[in-house]
Amino acid sequence: MYRYDIISGLVFALIAIYALITASSFPQDHVMGIGPNYFPTLLSIGLLLFSLILIGRGVLKRSKGKIEGFSLKEEGTKRLFLSVIVAIAYTLVLPFLGFTLSTFFVIAVYMKLLGIRSVRLLGSVPLLVVIAVYLLFEKFLSIALPSGFLKGLF
Repeated sequence: MYRYDIISGLVFALIAIYALITASSFPQDHVMGIGPNYFPTLLSIGLLLFSLILIGRGVLKRSKGKIEGFSLKEEGTKRLFLSVIVAIAYTLVLPFLGFTLSTFFVIAVYMKLLGIRSVRLLGSVPLLVVIAVYLLFEKFLSIALPSGFLKGLF
């Protein structure tokens, strides 16, 4: 039995159930039938499904080898905590810097944390992602993204 798979599956299943309950309180759109709760509900159902698969896998499989402990000194653990700090910083600076600048820098930082060192990739991939998301949301879906101090330039 994979204890960590079962525990992770239970945690994510609880998050999915909470998200489903929260999304059910969103108002319904009576014209189109698809309201603001559609996408969060869809994602929550997917998360719940994969959580149940993970729990089932953990119950059915037998553990092979020994389980290693959790160490705060490992490089992977440091990257994990740094990733969480970057995500928190992103949510804090997003209203001020706007979507384009903050997202560009966050994607570049995450790529650097994943070990990508090519300056060409660190510059081009975040730029292409920001342009694609901007065009999709602002132009195609007509959903405003935070503009920050760049308001009026785009």
